[in-house]
Amino acid sequence: MNATRFCWDGVREPAAYVREVLGREAPEIPEALLNEYPWVQTELSLSDVRPDIGMLERHGRDDVHVRRRDGFVERIRSGVSIPPLILLGRDLKLVDGYARYRALRLLEVDSASVLAQVRDED
Repeated sequence: MNATRFCWDGVREPAAYVREVLGREAPEIPEALLNEYPWVQTELSLSDVRPDIGMLERHGRDDVHVRRRDGFVERIRSGVSIPPLILLGRDLKLVDGYARYRALRLLEVDSASVLAQVRDED
């Protein structure tokens, strides 16, 4: 499926959005880490995203998470916009958006809109 055939939610203030979402979904991530570098919304190949494999496997066996994934599949197919994935660090660790990630993979989408930190090259 071509990534341009469906819509992504635009995020006006990426840092504020990330703090709000991760404050609710992943409060164990230190706020200092979230504030270390500026956040931007960009498009990235899904092959560059680093999900937690164990979490993917657990979600694949959990009916609630399967239904969430399937809901995103339907939204994507219907052209309804979906939120970007949130990635943390240089290794682009997926920290929010597992159901969306799995829906994109199921639909064989190659790229995704992501919120990621911009870091200076060392």
